[in-house]
Amino acid sequence: MEPPLVVRSCTAKNWEVYSAELASTASRWTKRPNLLGERAAVSNQTKGGSGCAEGYVTANVTSLVQGWANQGLATAGMGLKAENESDSFFWKRFNSGNATKNVPFISVTYDSAPQPGKDLTIAPPGFTYGGRAIVNSLTPSLTYQAGDATGGKVQALFQVFDANTELLVTEVRVPDAPSGTRVTGVVPAGQLQHGRPYKFRATSDGSAGNPAWSDWLVFDVDTAAPSAPTRITSEDYPTGQWVKGAGESGVFTVTPVGGDQHWLEWSLNNGSWTKVQVGTTTSPVGIPITPDQDGTNVLQVRTVDKADNRSEAISYQFHVGAGAVQTPNEGERAARRVLLTAEADGQKFDKVTFTWRRAETDPWTQVPPANVVASGKPLTTWPLPLAAGKNAPVTWNVTDTVNPDGNVQVRAEFTGPNGATGASGPSELVVDRNAESAESQEVGPGSVNLLTGEYSMTAQDASVLDLSVSRSVSSRRPDFGAKQEGQAPIFGKEWVSGTVAEVTESDFSHIRKTSNTSLDAVLQDGSTVRFTSRTGGGWVPEPGSESLTLAGSFTGTFTLTETEGTSTTFAKADPAATTWQVTSSQNQGQANSTTQVVSQTVAGPNNTKLARPWRLIAPSTSVPASTC
Repeated sequence: MEPPLVVRSCTAKNWEVYSAELASTASRWTKRPNLLGERAAVSNQTKGGSGCAEGYVTANVTSLVQGWANQGLATAGMGLKAENESDSFFWKRFNSGNATKNVPFISVTYDSAPQPGKDLTIAPPGFTYGGRAIVNSLTPSLTYQAGDATGGKVQALFQVFDANTELLVTEVRVPDAPSGTRVTGVVPAGQLQHGRPYKFRATSDGSAGNPAWSDWLVFDVDTAAPSAPTRITSEDYPTGQWVKGAGESGVFTVTPVGGDQHWLEWSLNNGSWTKVQVGTTTSPVGIPITPDQDGTNVLQVRTVDKADNRSEAISYQFHVGAGAVQTPNEGERAARRVLLTAEADGQKFDKVTFTWRRAETDPWTQVPPANVVASGKPLTTWPLPLAAGKNAPVTWNVTDTVNPDGNVQVRAEFTGPNGATGASGPSELVVDRNAESAESQEVGPGSVNLLTGEYSMTAQDASVLDLSVSRSVSSRRPDFGAKQEGQAPIFGKEWVSGTVAEVTESDFSHIRKTSNTSLDAVLQDGSTVRFTSRTGGGWVPEPGSESLTLAGSFTGTFTLTETEGTSTTFAKADPAATTWQVTSSQNQGQANSTTQVVSQTVAGPNNTKLARPWRLIAPSTSVPASTC
């Protein structure tokens, strides 16, 4: 409040502010409105006497005005008086509201109460059943949606009560939480007990004496693990027998224990876990599962209760197909050699021969015995004996057989008495004598391959308008650039060149043919992604590169599409060229993103044709692709 003031003296003397009855036309000095209650404010600000100019003075009447607001008053009166009305130095004269100028006023900063909390949740695991939550922790996280009309920070407060006794258990405060966000508080340790019901509420006005609260959320605390299922059986895949094959579904019957359970959860061969809702039944439950690999499989099943507590898992071992390759493992990468081991039905088969091929469209060929080492000596002939369905491990010097590198498939072929024959499914193997995917460590401007010791380095040679040219070098391949099939070594025999446009960031350089059924997609640093032909058409990427889809043929062009949308096109720069160069790349669905690479053909050794990058053309925000 700031009323203008004229006084007899500039000596600071107190004046007081009270709530008062409303003034009327009948109010006079001798018939003043009564002052109400206790003094609401006091001030000694003094102006307008001898030696000081008149002006506004202030008193803090926040508590008075807040009281009016709390009572919901539409109008209210205020009275001013001297602290000592017997002393003339306390005399003051204030302008009234009908003065021609310098009228008194009240300055109000208004802030509405925060909104009540809403959308309450509690975790872990965050599950609710019929509006009632359940947690598996004694220190769960409480969360609600905070809101404030002015967007200011809120003083979040959670209260947890025992749902049976209605007694307060604990409070959790989160000061200065941002409005419009989900606010989380954690119940401190030692407050909750397993097996008891609780409820909590939340408010964004935790500093107020009587705040607006959210609705209650009731929750139960369950920290005990349930009991495991009693057993697993299967008529489709009986234990101890070799039946069916990979990709053929079977039903596995699980007997649950009942009681504290809500799901059965299963995992095959240490894969991801899948839930099947069963409630509290004790009746056997049939679960259809499709094994994805031949050989010995292990099914694990466990009980999960409503609070997401898990029991110990029970296991069921069964055999799929005629047999399986145990090593090399599916997707393994070999820089030099791999172990060959297999397993099969020992009652039916007593010998094994290992075969290989590049693509699923190629015929199977025996692994050359001379490239296999058994007991420290080269193998002389196939097959190997099986003992209890398994062979003694032998070593295949795979790089002596497979050249150039690439994806290959390995299969075990079994024979036995009375003309018994059988074969495993294929196991994928990547032959990579340079160990491109091995772990590396940065050293100086490059990096060291921790398996081979190769030191490699890639540097940007030039960059203009988001278009760049790079070069890469390798310590183990000092003539890497010169030996890049079909590529002109524009930076010298040591360096592999590459081009990149920032708009698509496609790192591919060219495609080279490695056999009639296989190829390499080569990146700008000389590393490769390998493909083999697929039965029925198309190409299969190496394990780990399933995000790439390659279409095309050796008689035409190729298109390589990445899951994030980048599409790269490859074509021969000359009919006599032996490689397919990148001709363009684009972001699918994005206008004005096509980047073009123009290559020239130059003469190489022995009358060969080599591709040399000539122009890199990309659109910009000011120049569309059509203009380029």
